Amino acid sequence: MDLILNIFTRIFDFARQFWIKENTHKTVSGLLVLTFLLALAVIELNRLGLLPSPLGETLPKSHYMAINLAFSLVLILEVLGMIFILPGSLSRALGKQFEILAQAFLPEFPAVFRNSGYALATLLIRLSLTAPAYYNVLIGLSAMVLAVLLTLVYNQFYTHKNLKIKR
Repeated sequence: MDLILNIFTRIFDFARQFWIKENTHKTVSGLLVLTFLLALAVIELNRLGLLPSPLGETLPKSHYMAINLAFSLVLILEVLGMIFILPGSLSRALGKQFEILAQAFLPEFPAVFRNSGYALATLLIRLSLTAPAYYNVLIGLSAMVLAVLLTLVYNQFYTHKNLKIKR
């Protein structure tokens, strides 16, 4: 059992180290934009009737599906980011129980706060794309307000100049 646990721990640590690199974020962002543009191009080709009939019948003809794909991928990436951030904060929390009582937040908490809030805003935007009329506007506006408020709170309380937590 220890062997299996050690294997999965090494795999997770390797994946986490790979994920937190800045180059990985740039590559993933570029691939996300490329996927969105490719989905838009394929949908436009389908709308113009330039795709073969078996493929054209199965692919969507609405540009909203490209937006839906992009937001779905962003949501998956945000969840992955949270998965890689949480263990670091939890392991430090267990090791420093008394320090946590004296501190307001863990050093990783701002990133978890920001990522979970943006994931929720992304989920709301995705939900608004499939909601009935009038509800979609209301849900979209609430997602926008949530993202703006989240940005204001994060900038006010969790910027590096405002953090008073020892690292």
